[in-house]
Parts: sequence; structure tokens; C-alpha cells
Amino acid sequence: MTCIAAINLKDRVVIASDSQVNAVQGGKTFPANFSKLIEFPNFIIGFSGEAIAWHVLQGYKASASIRKRRFKTSQEVYIFFRKFYLDLYKLIDKGIELTKEANELILITKDKIFLINESLVEECEIMATCGSGADIATGSLARVPDPELAVAEAIKRRSDCGGDIHTKELIR
Repeated sequence: MTCIAAINLKDRVVIASDSQVNAVQGGKTFPANFSKLIEFPNFIIGFSGEAIAWHVLQGYKASASIRKRRFKTSQEVYIFFRKFYLDLYKLIDKGIELTKEANELILITKDKIFLINESLVEECEIMATCGSGADIATGSLARVPDPELAVAEAIKRRSDCGGDIHTKELIR
């Protein structure tokens, strides 16, 4: 499905992802390749799972109030993502099926990393990973603090991770 890795370095926070996503069209699931990193002025979100999460997050880019958000606490992130999950689950009511991986995200700011799933927001001091390649990426980040390398390792070792690697950073 996916691999997202983020690390908090001395002068910046870096996030990387693969680009393999499952998309549903006409009731059929097929792999699609595009960036899983959605960039806002003050934060970047990396999502794990189906392409429908990308569409919900892209819709938020049109909202001036969301674009201006600055996240400082886990509680602020939780309130934001509670809305995201409500919007995502409205799509389920329309017949779109989601898997557990669609509920994992990483949000980075210039100085923080937050790991999010549908019932938990965890502020991660040094690094965070999510998706099916998270275990491999975590081991790689523990050895070498490079999210792009961590995602490359996951792609090499897991058939459900793949595509191009996308990297973004926020400098302090």
C-alpha cells in the first residue's frame, strides 16, 4: 500500500513517501501513482491508503482557514483530523470502501511531527513512519536519518510499496 517516513533534523523536518496508491474506478481497484504529500503553507500531510484520501485533502487546500493553520499541539491536530475523518466517512456512506491504511497520516510542521490514525494523534519527537512499509522504514531511519532512503528500502523489500519517491521539507 504505502510508506511514509518523516524525521526531525537540526534545521528542518523532512518527509518522504512512495507513490503507489490504490484507486477505485467503476467498482474496480487499480494501482495509481501520484504524490501522497499534500503541501500547505505551514504544514505538509503525508497519507497512507487509497486515492480518495488525497481528494479529501486536496479539497482542503481551497479553504483559506485551513491553509493558514499552524499546529502546535496534538489536540489541535486531533480536532483538524476529526473533521477529515468525518469527511472521509461520508464517502463510505456513498459506497466507497476504505482499508485501515487509509486512516494513517503524518503531519509535519517546521518543528514537529504528528502521527495520526483515526483515534490517536501522537507527537513524535524524532521520527515517524506509517503504511505497510513502516517497519522497514523505521529500521532504516534508526540507522541513517534519511526519509528518502527509508522509503527506498521499503520499496525494495515490499511489493505493496512502489512508484517514485517524493520528498518535501520545512526549514526552521
